[in-house]
Amino acid sequence: IGEQRVSHSIGGFGQVKLADPPGVMPSLSPLGQAPLPAGEIPEVAIKPGQTIALTLRVDRRKNNGVLSFGKEDAGRNLPHGVYVDNIGLNGVLLLAGQNEREVFITADDWVPTGRRLFFLQLDQEGKPCSWPVTLVVE
Repeated sequence: IGEQRVSHSIGGFGQVKLADPPGVMPSLSPLGQAPLPAGEIPEVAIKPGQTIALTLRVDRRKNNGVLSFGKEDAGRNLPHGVYVDNIGLNGVLLLAGQNEREVFITADDWVPTGRRLFFLQLDQEGKPCSWPVTLVVE
C-alpha cells in the first residue's frame, strides 16, 4: 500500500484432523431408480414448463428425528427459473423414521437450455449435502 509492503500474521492453521461422519447422509436419484454408488452422478432431463420427480433418500446413521432440507432454497445451485416445487408450508421434510420421499423440480417456461449440477443440503446437524445430480434443461 503506497509502495509499502503490508503483511499480517495468521497465527498458523493448528492441527488438521478428520471430522466425525455425519449423522445423516442424503442422496437424490431419478424416480424409480436405485441410488448410484458414491461418486457417480445421476443425470435427469427437464423441459421448460415441466415438473419432474426425484427420490430423496437418507441413510440415518445417528439422527432419527425430523429432517429439514429448507423451503424455497431447498435446491442448491439450480439454474435461475428452476426450483423445488410442491414443498408445502414447512418445506422439504422427512418425518421421524421416514427415510425417503419424492421431491419435485419445476422449470419455468422461459428457462434456457443448459446443464448444471445441483444438490440438496440439510438445514441442521452439520448441513450434510446430497451427492450432486446433473440437471439438463432441454
